[in-house]
Amino acid sequence: MSFLNYRRRVLAALAAFGLAGALGACENGLLEVKNPGAVNDADLDDPLVQQQIVNTVVGSFQTMYDDLVFAGALLSDEGVNGHNFTQWIEINLRVLEESNSILGSDIYGPLQRARAAGDNLSQRLRGILGDKAGSDLGLARALAYAGYGNIMLAEYFCESPVADDQPALSSDDIMRRAIGRFDEAIQIATAARANAAAVNPATTASRAAVAGADSIANMARVGAARASLWLGDKTKAVQYASAVPASFVMWLNYSDNKAFQENRLFAATSGSGRYLGVSAKFRNLNDPRIRHNATAQSGHSPDAILFTPRLGPSHTGWSAAAAGEFAKNTGIRLSSGLEAQYIVAEAQGPNAANIAFVNSRRAVGGQAALAATVSPADFLAALREQRSRDFFMDGHRLGDLRRYKKQYGVDEFNKGTHPVAKWGNYGTAECFPPSLAERIGNPAY
Repeated sequence: MSFLNYRRRVLAALAAFGLAGALGACENGLLEVKNPGAVNDADLDDPLVQQQIVNTVVGSFQTMYDDLVFAGALLSDEGVNGHNFTQWIEINLRVLEESNSILGSDIYGPLQRARAAGDNLSQRLRGILGDKAGSDLGLARALAYAGYGNIMLAEYFCESPVADDQPALSSDDIMRRAIGRFDEAIQIATAARANAAAVNPATTASRAAVAGADSIANMARVGAARASLWLGDKTKAVQYASAVPASFVMWLNYSDNKAFQENRLFAATSGSGRYLGVSAKFRNLNDPRIRHNATAQSGHSPDAILFTPRLGPSHTGWSAAAAGEFAKNTGIRLSSGLEAQYIVAEAQGPNAANIAFVNSRRAVGGQAALAATVSPADFLAALREQRSRDFFMDGHRLGDLRRYKKQYGVDEFNKGTHPVAKWGNYGTAECFPPSLAERIGNPAY
């Protein structure tokens, strides 16, 4: 990606000081690297290095995702910003410019790096594996995360380049890229499962390998169903999602070992510098899936009075019995059989099975059941409400709001005066623009 293109950025910096022309004749020597890395190409055939490649893909995605969850909560209708940085205030106000510095540093840059790691390293791994690529579970995992990297880019950004020599792609086009990666991940994981089962199904190692292959395949199926639903291909969405067991869940892991491994939602909801609150729409629901402090307090910004969110079912440590606080190592649910059920219900509409499903989710929040004769419009409204509760502050909401408006003409974005009245009224942004660094550094964009 262009924001990582060191050569261009150095030349741009030199140009700003009038030095680019003077150094033009020696730019190759200036930027030449004699020893580009400590790992030789031959070393990449080592299985340990192959695992490190997969770990890099997974780690890049997990590292950026909690920041994405926070940003998505502010741009959608989930969260109230309590940070006094102007950049976060503008995001929460739905007033977005490509010059917003946090857009580049905390949102676009990390997401593009994770997307590019999945796309590029999976291809590198394929070349290393050769004939073994068609049944390698590590490659299937890398491709599945590559698919989710593309999904998040499509849902969060209005458009985006995915190569520094090509123009920006629309969200629909990026979703199609995601489906291609998911399809391949499913195919490879299915072959890996067959190989593992053929060895000796009774052994612990074989059972673990089968379970791992099933997990990656289901993760990819949910992702492919999510992308298909976005594109309006409800037949394919149901086909993918129907194959996912209701019990399936895939978590993103965080740690208190190092600062960059911590879940940002801990810092956003903890201590005197807290900076995330629950919007009025999601307060006082008496629903164990969405809890918050009963008393509002200010935090990082003295202007914002926040009802601090607590754990929901998309966060590890959540309990229906008692409210829990975010920790540095709180995991985030990325993909699940529950989401697959929601996709089927949205794609098919109000049949008996789907009404029963929505009613089962309404029961969790103590709400009365829908009638068997519920209209399609009322059914989808009820489904949207339950989905917002089940996936609260886990990265789904912004994409959901964009899909509802795109597919059904339903606009649930915040409007009117911001809860901090002195900050003004909400704007009209519904997605993030690529950062200014992308526009400056990428001539194709």
